[in-house]
Amino acid sequence: MKMIRTSCLLLITLLFFPVSCHAWGAEKNEAMFEALASCDFHARREPEANYRVVEVPEGARVKVFGEQDGWYWIWYKNNMGWAKKEWLWAFRSLNAAKYTIPGYEPETGAVTLGETQWISTENFSGVEAAPGTVLTAQAADTAYTLRLWRGKKTLARSAGEWTPFTSWQDARPGDLIGGFTTYYDLLLGEPLHAERQHNIALGCSLLNGTTVQPGERFSFNARCGPYKFEKGYKRAPNVSETGAGYGGGVCQVTTTLYNAVMGLPLQITEWSPHGSKGVPYVPVALDASVWKTGDFRFINTLDYPIRIWAQPQSGVITVLIYRAL
Repeated sequence: MKMIRTSCLLLITLLFFPVSCHAWGAEKNEAMFEALASCDFHARREPEANYRVVEVPEGARVKVFGEQDGWYWIWYKNNMGWAKKEWLWAFRSLNAAKYTIPGYEPETGAVTLGETQWISTENFSGVEAAPGTVLTAQAADTAYTLRLWRGKKTLARSAGEWTPFTSWQDARPGDLIGGFTTYYDLLLGEPLHAERQHNIALGCSLLNGTTVQPGERFSFNARCGPYKFEKGYKRAPNVSETGAGYGGGVCQVTTTLYNAVMGLPLQITEWSPHGSKGVPYVPVALDASVWKTGDFRFINTLDYPIRIWAQPQSGVITVLIYRAL
């Protein structure tokens, strides 16, 4: 009965608040995303209007049904209303096959470096990537564009061998269908930088080679946790009240996997960022935290199995996703 009442309320709301959106969920009554309120605000009856529909507190979880000129049409506590784009953050697609997270730019392939490259931006001190290092990128006619530390860097096409991602619809067993790369200064977390690198390498080794069957649910914690001394993890800097803990650094592995998954129609069912400031090596809300009470989970909604390749490469973490054999 509760579900029926909710559906009726939604239908009535849509009838009494007619709008024209540039982007909508199917038939204007399908939620596209979940998102969090970035501040306290009042949803409005119309964009830019003063008529207030419902108060939404900071941190509240809302559903997003549509978008128009920088405003989102949202559902919160049985009320529909408009919210400004900047009032929402931490989007999660409710149907990954149809709706891509706002602002997400998928990579288009991977380059295997043929020579040493110094990779840095004004926000990132840099890392020396050796020949054989695998990096994901976006490819143009004359250059590769790398995304690192909320910035971008270009490499000449002559820097290495390019492997484009095969579209997931056309992929055959063994084809590369997605991936992502993040970067870290080898001194990041000093004086515990070596311990952080150890945890990254351990997390990658536990993740590497994982096969997820069609319909199977993947859990990062189940695969790589628990983050304890007994598992082999060391105490290293992390994003917490104490600033350090066993497994510190493994969230960069999770974040790299998260961004690789977002480029495919794999349904993310559990995810949370590291707060409104995020982490420096990816844009805000494109990071993924894991710990005792939080996990990163997704369902393989493809009709074939996938295999995860994860490698630390001296300041570089690359996660690639293949159609499994």
